[in-house]
Amino acid sequence: MPGGCSLLAADLRCLDAHAHELRALGEVLAHADAKTVEKALQASQTLTPIAECADAAGLRAPVRPPSDPVERARVEDLRGKIAEARAFDSAGKFADAVERGKKLVDEARAAHYRPLEATALSVLGQSQRDAGDLAGAQASLEASTTAAIAARDDVTAAEASAVLARVVGYDRAKGADGDPWLERANAFLEAHPDDRVRALLENNTGVVRFGQGRYDEAIEHQRVALAARERLYGKTSPLVAATLDNLGLDYDFRGDNVKGTDFHKQALAIDEAALGPDHPTVALTLTNLAVSLRSAGNLDEALAIAKRALAIKEAVYGPDNAMVGVSLNEIGNIYYFEAKYDDAVVVWLLDRPPKATSIAPPTRATTTRTATIATRTPGWRRAGSSSPPPSHPSVTVS
Repeated sequence: MPGGCSLLAADLRCLDAHAHELRALGEVLAHADAKTVEKALQASQTLTPIAECADAAGLRAPVRPPSDPVERARVEDLRGKIAEARAFDSAGKFADAVERGKKLVDEARAAHYRPLEATALSVLGQSQRDAGDLAGAQASLEASTTAAIAARDDVTAAEASAVLARVVGYDRAKGADGDPWLERANAFLEAHPDDRVRALLENNTGVVRFGQGRYDEAIEHQRVALAARERLYGKTSPLVAATLDNLGLDYDFRGDNVKGTDFHKQALAIDEAALGPDHPTVALTLTNLAVSLRSAGNLDEALAIAKRALAIKEAVYGPDNAMVGVSLNEIGNIYYFEAKYDDAVVVWLLDRPPKATSIAPPTRATTTRTATIATRTPGWRRAGSSSPPPSHPSVTVS
């Protein structure tokens, strides 16, 4: 009976933590501006699955909350605040999420409760990555993994390690340096399986392999991620669209633009139905589709798609944002392939450096799809090259 009572108490704490998370997201959305509303569906899908509250082994974790009522209340209050910080990040309010996250890490450390510290650092690290602070994100996520190990929290350690693999191996372009984090994440999930984090890990493994030019392996991992996300979220989820778009890029860079285009179009159909035709995530999918079509030689369709993506980005971000420059650059590339060299140069000259005040590009919540950013090679005209500048993969800062 004592064991049953203990498990019941843990179950109730788990349910209470989920209620905090849901309530926090509701508060953010209740006071949302137009851009935050656009991210509402994506934000809702970042909520931790409530099924974990039925995980008896996880609920019997060895590090228990403080027995002192005052300290226990303090821990529960911090849980709610951490949920709020995660909700701000999911809703695209990255600066607010980072600011809150830093304060909460200090408070969690002062509470001397490692599970809370690990979660706070994980939320901060993912928010820092989304805000573009990759060095800060790496430091926070490494600290989260350490705290999670001390707390014997394998799921949080696995999630932090999975994100670290991507930050180090892809976002920071350190290639194989991300592989040890992939191995650690797999080990943590071997000790404590979790479907949500497994899907994230498969996605991020695919992205790391994509960055290494190992496209066949990337495809294999993205297919596993796709099956998991379809099972977890349904086939019409934007998270599924993210994986489909990643698969499109894998096939594009492997040289199979027919398959690549098909995957991008599947992703586009889901995004448009779920988010609306003018959502910034739709513009990202359109940009990748335009690159795929251009690479396959379908220049008229590619130009129409690229121009549509440009219009959405200009409306959402204004003319001086980096994401607008991506689309201008791709339109120039298409003109070049059409032998409209003067038009290409005119468009390329419009692609000026973004102002310091430009806002961050859109996100894929905790999944973060791979985006294609086409960059020019300086001096190609002077060298008399017959090839336009190459397209290089990048990641949408979320």
